[in-house]
Amino acid sequence: MNPIDYNTHRMYYIYMKKTKAFSIRVDEDLYNIVAEIAEKEERTINSQIIYAVKKEIERYKQEQKKGSGAGYPETRGSAM
Repeated sequence: MNPIDYNTHRMYYIYMKKTKAFSIRVDEDLYNIVAEIAEKEERTINSQIIYAVKKEIERYKQEQKKGSGAGYPETRGSAM
């Protein structure tokens, strides 16, 4: 195995070791919007979802630091 193959395999293993896999259900319209954005941003749909979640977590943390206490509106059972 040459060094490139070893390093590629090692980085893949490290990345996969730190991730959790799970399924989510979204309506078709939401899926299509995410797919369109992912294509424009040259990301996979999975990567686009992770990117969006991370951005929302950052926004949420900033809101909490401001002390607004606004949090999130009630969204149980809805896709958006």
